[in-house]
Amino acid sequence: MVRGRSRRRGQPTRSRGIVAPRNPRGRGGIVPTARRSGARLPTNSRGLPVPDIKHIYTQSLENTHAAETQGLQQMNAQIPQLDDYPEYQALLRGHVSTTEAQLTQIEQALSDVGASKPALREAVTSAVGLVGTAVHAVTPDTTLKNLYAGYAFQGEQIAAYTSLAVIAEQAGYGQHTGWIKSFVEDEKAAAKKVEQIIPTVTEQFLAKHRS
Repeated sequence: MVRGRSRRRGQPTRSRGIVAPRNPRGRGGIVPTARRSGARLPTNSRGLPVPDIKHIYTQSLENTHAAETQGLQQMNAQIPQLDDYPEYQALLRGHVSTTEAQLTQIEQALSDVGASKPALREAVTSAVGLVGTAVHAVTPDTTLKNLYAGYAFQGEQIAAYTSLAVIAEQAGYGQHTGWIKSFVEDEKAAAKKVEQIIPTVTEQFLAKHRS
């Protein structure tokens, strides 16, 4: 996904353009957070929680779902503001469809691993709640900042899904690696498209502010 950024004093920087924002609990949704998952952690001899690989995979899927949901919200918020940048606007619209398909697949994977619906709802709520801080009031250079941030975020998504494929395999869900690897290719293609429109969008931006 691609998103945008801007920051007010006292607020964290959240950036997005085509790809979704940074996940509140980890880049690209891979860093696990113990309280996120609905599954119970196994414990050691002292009763302390010890996450196993399946639990890590479940949390990674939940975090990835949250990141993609946030990115989808942010792209939809940006599209109406890009009438002066038709190539960029079309690119975001196309990636919205890609992201929606990715979310559907991730939700199926969460069902496969037995993630609870309350845990999934928590992930979505966390993502949507951050949209307001990720897409701020328009400033003169917002369009270019969004473009740069979206391009950078594609790299994070490529790394995140590449890592997720390894975690899925190790967790015993090798049947998931096919679609995860296809997502890596989706993000590489999106990154290439963003790279190709950077000169055009920059020229349009300069022309708009020159007039």
